[in-house]
Amino acid sequence: MANGWRCCYCCWNEERTALLQLKANIKYSTSDDDYLSSWGANETSDCCRWEGIVCSNTTRRVIELSIIAKEEQLSNGFEKLRRLRKLEVLDLSGNSFNHSIFEPISQLSSLKSLNLSRNFIGLLSERLSGLDKLEILDLSYNYLDFENIFSTLHFPNWLLENNSRLGEVHLDGNAFTGSLQLPFLPNLEALDISNNKIQGELPSNIGSIFPKLSGLIMSNNMLEGLFPSNFGDMEDLF
Repeated sequence: MANGWRCCYCCWNEERTALLQLKANIKYSTSDDDYLSSWGANETSDCCRWEGIVCSNTTRRVIELSIIAKEEQLSNGFEKLRRLRKLEVLDLSGNSFNHSIFEPISQLSSLKSLNLSRNFIGLLSERLSGLDKLEILDLSYNYLDFENIFSTLHFPNWLLENNSRLGEVHLDGNAFTGSLQLPFLPNLEALDISNNKIQGELPSNIGSIFPKLSGLIMSNNMLEGLFPSNFGDMEDLF
C-alpha cells in the first residue's frame, strides 16, 4: 500500500477510512439504516464506487462528495473532511450542523463547488473567504439563530469580495439585512439574494461589476428606488 494506495484502481486508503468515520456520525431518524449502504467496511470495498462519491480517473483521489440528508442527518465528524485533500465538489445540504463545519472546510484548498443549504449554520465564518478556487456557493435557507449572534445579520459583502472566481451564488432565505456594497466579480453569472431583508437601492454600477450576469433573483427584500440605468446594458440578463 505504498503512498496510501490499496490497489491499482481503488481509492486511497486514508480517504476511504475518513469517509467511513464520517458515515459513523450520521444520525438515522428511523430504524432503516440503509442510507449509504454501499459504503462498506470490507477492505476490498472501493470507495470510488460508493454512492455520492466521484474519484479522479487518474489519481483515484476523491474529488466529489455528496451527503444530502433525507431522513438522516450528519451533524458531527467534519474534521475527517481534511483528509479529502483534492475534494472539488462538496454537497452537505439538508443536514443539521452549525458553523463549526467551516474550520475543516477552510482547509479544502481545491474546492470549487460548496453546497451547505438548508442547515443550521447560524453564523457565517470568514474562513470561507480563503477558498480562492470556489466557483459555486450555496448557503441558502440556513435558519439563522439571531440569539447566538446578538444582532441582525448584515449581508456578507466580504464573502463575494474575497472569492473573485465565483460564478454562481445562492444566499436566499437567510434574513440578511443592510445594503448591498457589491464588489467586482467578472465571472459571476447567477446571483440569488431573494427572501432576505436587504435594504436600500441597487448599486448604480451593477452592470459593470457583474459583466457576465445572466440570472438575478432579488424578490422579497426591502429594496427601493429605480433600477440602475445600465441595467439595459446587461445583455445576458434574463
